[in-house]
Amino acid sequence: MSRTSGPAARHLIHSQKPHLRGKVFLQSHRMVPNDSMSPQTWIENEFAAPLRPRWRARFTHARSQQGDQTVSSYFCASIRIGGSIQRSKVERLLTAIREAGVSLEWGDAPFAPQNVDELMEAKQEAWLWLCDERASCGEFPELEAACRKLRLGYMRHSEASFDCDAERADWRPGMKKSIVRPSSNVNSHDTYVSTESVCKALKLFESGHAKQAIRLLTRLCPDIPKLPPFEIV
Repeated sequence: MSRTSGPAARHLIHSQKPHLRGKVFLQSHRMVPNDSMSPQTWIENEFAAPLRPRWRARFTHARSQQGDQTVSSYFCASIRIGGSIQRSKVERLLTAIREAGVSLEWGDAPFAPQNVDELMEAKQEAWLWLCDERASCGEFPELEAACRKLRLGYMRHSEASFDCDAERADWRPGMKKSIVRPSSNVNSHDTYVSTESVCKALKLFESGHAKQAIRLLTRLCPDIPKLPPFEIV
């Protein structure tokens, strides 16, 4: 196995973004230490690694210190917004979108809607869809908070980076906080659970503890209502 000059990939991920199509991204930060490591040893070590959730990157702030300056990490992220909003409250949503610096397409200039007609330009299928190829930590904290205050449901997808896996965050009115789960880097609709957790549930079933197993599986696979269409009432 040849030595890698950078992070070794758990999966080589071909970006689906139009402006990045054809480029390959690395999803893991493990290094191949030397040329003497056998492929089998590397595979066993690499795939034994747990999922690296984005909260860990947030906990360490995914930053590098350079003297007194702090440089944040930026990842591709998109958000789909749905639900009903009163026309009298639309201005608050417009402001949140403008301040978030999001775009209508990958690589486009920031979207700055000034009125309802311009806002509806962000509608794809039945929902508002916005993106940013350089979202800090792959999130939209102010925009997500505004959606919660306005009781607008959303689904945010953050792409994998060199030190954390892709994730999907869902929030619907009535939730205390968003539900965040590891996600596919290619298909934002797919979410993952760890093998360890599933094996634990199986052992609970096998040992006759069905209720505990069901509770565990319910936490792993929460019942999240479908995102309703976006509409102004």
